Amino acid sequence: FRRVLFRSATGQEYLVAGDAVRIQIWDSPGETSSNNPISQVNGSYVIGTDGNIVLPFVGPLHVSGKSITEVEQIILNIYADFLKEPFIYIRPLIRITLSGGVARPGSYRIDPKSSLWDLFDLAGGPTSDADLRKISVVRGGKRVIPDLLNAFEKAYSLKDVGIQSGDQIRIPLKSGFSIQKLVSWINLGLTLTWLYVRISDGR
Repeated sequence: FRRVLFRSATGQEYLVAGDAVRIQIWDSPGETSSNNPISQVNGSYVIGTDGNIVLPFVGPLHVSGKSITEVEQIILNIYADFLKEPFIYIRPLIRITLSGGVARPGSYRIDPKSSLWDLFDLAGGPTSDADLRKISVVRGGKRVIPDLLNAFEKAYSLKDVGIQSGDQIRIPLKSGFSIQKLVSWINLGLTLTWLYVRISDGR
């Protein structure tokens, strides 16, 4: 089962379990200070398998299957007593897995409007032997985007590229063959031959 960020025919985004949301709330000047409890709401929340996020002072809130607009209104209603002139910003965070030539392979949640560079930065950047020419996207065991180099270079967003929640981005390593390695193998062969000759002569 692959969790995706559902989109209606009108383009409305719907949240699903397994992803996350980033919530930011601003109020009239001076109201959303560090002393205001609403400041503790700002942050990222993983949507659990039950479809809930857990909010400060509220507890579990079911958001799976709801649109961003619906969740914004629900949260504004919940915290109405703390707010005077609120502005709320909610972004879905999709779940992407990086494997291969990155410093920290694994699963990451990121705003779909972020670029591939932003995603790689979360993973500590590409390794020195990463073959960026062969980056691909795998979905459901099938390679759906065979070449990401152009998008990588032009800093297109994940959304623009067509990457979805649950996708895996594979960064293969460069071929192990090099002149330096060839010389090393030759030297090793010569050393082993020399040792064999010395041992044979000592018999």
